[in-house]
Amino acid sequence: MEKIFYNLEMARAIRNIKPPVKGLIVDIKALPQFIAVTVYEENIMEYSDSQRENIMEYLLMVRDVIDSYGVRCELNGVKYLPGRKHF
Repeated sequence: MEKIFYNLEMARAIRNIKPPVKGLIVDIKALPQFIAVTVYEENIMEYSDSQRENIMEYLLMVRDVIDSYGVRCELNGVKYLPGRKHF
């Protein structure tokens, strides 16, 4: 199995995509078999329905950029659990 890398070129390409809202928290982490793009329910729920739609479109663009480098990408959501700091 080939090791997955998240490199500077990918990071630059993703930074070129303007986030749809201020304060959006997105974590990108290289795992053994894919790159995980993680968002947090607690953060996402701060925004209106239309903003959440724009966030989803943004996340799909981020995934497509990573996919374009030939690396599998998964979008992950972390459910809010009271009393646990997520970000």
